[in-house]
Amino acid sequence: MALFGCYLILFVIVDCLHPVPAFGAQGVEGRGKFRLGWLLLALGYAVVTLFFVPITTLWVFVPIWVVHLCALGIKARAMKQAKPYGRLVVYLLYHLGAALTFALYFLYLSRSGLGECATPRFGILADSGLMKPQNLYGFLLFLYVCLTGAQLMRLFLDIVYRKVPEYATKLYPEGEKRTEITNTVMTGRMIGILERALVFIFVIANNLSGIPFILTAKSLARFKQLNDRDFAEYYLIGTLFSVLIALCGGFIFRFSF
Repeated sequence: MALFGCYLILFVIVDCLHPVPAFGAQGVEGRGKFRLGWLLLALGYAVVTLFFVPITTLWVFVPIWVVHLCALGIKARAMKQAKPYGRLVVYLLYHLGAALTFALYFLYLSRSGLGECATPRFGILADSGLMKPQNLYGFLLFLYVCLTGAQLMRLFLDIVYRKVPEYATKLYPEGEKRTEITNTVMTGRMIGILERALVFIFVIANNLSGIPFILTAKSLARFKQLNDRDFAEYYLIGTLFSVLIALCGGFIFRFSF
């Protein structure tokens, strides 16, 4: 169902807006903003639902919203208490459980006579190919590779460096100047997202020869830092795992859509 795919896309975007914190730094901050996020999340589900169902059946998004809020709360508490391996398991179960719950709910809706919400109600969407299942789920896979891949990177590196407290700050070569822009914009995370996006596109375009150019360009930005062995190993582990995620996503797309 198209609405099911749109709900999952919204779920992934929200997950990206609440990134996984570094291990040992899972303090709860910004409670007021988080509560505002609950209302914004409800608004997002409501707007998406309006594209598919009459306003009299707008209530169909409410159970999904409640489940999502409960899942966010359970994930935050569980990841705060878990060890690195456990945090990865909790995160994967969070996504798997949400997808399974959404699927079961939509199965219930179909059997209850609300299956008509499977098609867009507005002509501009119904006439375009944007809401075709293969396009929606292809875009969902792309988002999983780019956005969820960033969260998986954090959890994977937490496991690798689980015996090194605050490894992310210790691995930068001594004397490196961290500017206000670097600290604020989170350039490393953005570079990783763009890297996976480009690798994914090259794979589905059957142009694997373009991938080395991406890695070369990324290495040039860190050229001086690579003289530090510890940072070089950290950089290599992260880059290879990031590319692996993108390759897997790209090949799944090629063989499935």
